[in-house]
Amino acid sequence: MFIQSNNLKSITGTLLSFALLQTNQRFYTSVGRCVLAILSAICVSVAPYLIADDGFSGDVRIRYANVDDSINKTATAVTGRLLVGYRSTNWRNWNLNLAIEHVNDFDIHSYNDAGTNGQIQYATEADPSGTELDEGYIQFKNERLQFRYGRQYIDYGKLPQRYIGTASWRQNYQTFDGLTIQGTVSEDLTIDAAVVERAYRVIGRRHPSRLAREFDLDGLAVMATYDSDSYGKLFGYVYNLDFVDRANYSTRTVGLRGETQCLQGFGQIAIPASCDFEYASQSGIGSNPYDNSLTYGHIKVGLNLQDIFSQSPIDTVGIAYSNLEGDGETAFRTPLGSVHGYAGWGDKILINTPLTGLVDQELFLIDNILKWDTKIVYHRFTSSQSVSGSKQRYGSELDAVTSRSFGKYKVAVKLARYRGNKDLSPHPLSIDSSKFWVQVSFSI
Repeated sequence: MFIQSNNLKSITGTLLSFALLQTNQRFYTSVGRCVLAILSAICVSVAPYLIADDGFSGDVRIRYANVDDSINKTATAVTGRLLVGYRSTNWRNWNLNLAIEHVNDFDIHSYNDAGTNGQIQYATEADPSGTELDEGYIQFKNERLQFRYGRQYIDYGKLPQRYIGTASWRQNYQTFDGLTIQGTVSEDLTIDAAVVERAYRVIGRRHPSRLAREFDLDGLAVMATYDSDSYGKLFGYVYNLDFVDRANYSTRTVGLRGETQCLQGFGQIAIPASCDFEYASQSGIGSNPYDNSLTYGHIKVGLNLQDIFSQSPIDTVGIAYSNLEGDGETAFRTPLGSVHGYAGWGDKILINTPLTGLVDQELFLIDNILKWDTKIVYHRFTSSQSVSGSKQRYGSELDAVTSRSFGKYKVAVKLARYRGNKDLSPHPLSIDSSKFWVQVSFSI
């Protein structure tokens, strides 16, 4: 499906006008709604003239999900996501960028969308329907400096982002209000900084609880990236996140991450491998009642078997180990991260790390099978803190995903199967769950 330039410009203007009227409860007064109505009319009128012919884009993602959480009714969801983005023409390195997102549940109510549709008798698939302004910011950009102010996606670090990210697996992306700056200090060194005042979460603007659908915070994030051809990438970061209504999430995190090639060989045998390592320390700030200092450690090694054995049927195998510390009172937390990508795709453990901590031991395999890019991951979850003299075993999970492109269409099939330790019952991590997805995505 292709949309003519003028038609897409008119559609984006209309979508923007609707998104503006829905976007912020603080303006839901008679005066505020009048102002937004005027802005909406202007958007419809001027959008065709502000948008460059090559400055618009559209993406569609349709997904089927089946979720069995062993408690509620098995959920079946079919959701579609349309993302329309556009930017104005540049004027002295300045431009305007906008993105409007529409998620449709096709009037299928056999799933709990995380609290909006009222179908609490079903298992949860957190993809509510709705239309939102995902991005609306002004940008200045030249060869060495990029400045953005307004609502925007913020992704810090390698996908999936552990600390600050858009949570891009969900149909409704997580977005942020704030200021971001990226500066190129040298050919190897880049500095990113962000001041964040609000995060709009993946459960959408229609959720009845404001505390659930958005976070107000005084956030400062700084990340330095050193990219060397000889040594790989090195990231140093500080995330100072002081939450207004979620005191237990208010933390300062300081850490270091590296990505490099390692284990180059022993004697005449070449062993190409990729290695990731990370260490961070986190402590409470502001009104957080816990000022405990907790740590996070991560290491991952992947071996490219086809570079070692030319006839190997498997591309890459590897292991990974992550430890998010907990002390029984609180635990290492990442409330703004793209957490679906960590601790298994079954989402048994998201932003609330167990108070006794989490150790995630992984085995993974990556290969291309009959032109399908495939990844299989096995997780074993335990506590980081000893309980009654030993580490608690939470459970295990088997994840798999395979994808292939057919022209402009990309098809993906994904599953997650969690098996809990029944000795922990009635703890949520003792309960089994299974999730299965089929997805088709394409650009327009």
